[in-house]
Amino acid sequence: MRTRVYIVLAATVLTTNYTQAQFAFGTRAGFNFTNVSGNIDGIKMKHGLQIGIVSNYILSDAYSIQPCILFFTQGYKHNTDWVHTLPSGYEQVEIKQTVHLNYIQIPINIQKGINFTNLKLLLQSGVYFGFGLGGNSKIESTVNGIKENREVKLKMGSNEFYNALDFGLGIGNGVQFDNLQAVLGYNFGLSKLIDKNGIPDTILKKSKNCGWALTLTYLFGY
Repeated sequence: MRTRVYIVLAATVLTTNYTQAQFAFGTRAGFNFTNVSGNIDGIKMKHGLQIGIVSNYILSDAYSIQPCILFFTQGYKHNTDWVHTLPSGYEQVEIKQTVHLNYIQIPINIQKGINFTNLKLLLQSGVYFGFGLGGNSKIESTVNGIKENREVKLKMGSNEFYNALDFGLGIGNGVQFDNLQAVLGYNFGLSKLIDKNGIPDTILKKSKNCGWALTLTYLFGY
């Protein structure tokens, strides 16, 4: 319920005063390359996507505030293997796991534009808030050469393995040509992805979301 209220309030902010000259409204799409923080053996980056709506409130010739509402995917890959010694020989096990986590993400960035010939160079920084929707974990296990695939649906929340709330900082650099902005950014998560009682105090438990994003934003009425 709280997530729905936050989304409605954010949508109201993004669509208020659209007719004003200093306000532009647009759409965004992009690719995410996400991971979790920490030097963890077997953890790798995974790719995902983002799509949503953007507003751009112009403060001056150089500065603007740009809040967004996005469907945003995060997650990671985790590969591990080990060998069990048995009375009859040994058992070799390999696990490949890909964790997909879906969020409604609300980033709020301050953006500075620097005019350069026909382009405008963009520098941005800000904060983001994420509300987990769930996801899935795809697992490929191989035991002595025999493979088995399975998929597990993931829920997110106070009583689940993964936290639903996510927040952090973001930075980015890019260019703008007319109404089109292209930005390469990086998010630093500040909240724990996993923080549950009864779970071993592993490095993964202390991890936070992080990752790169390459986005295209088109602004109407800019």
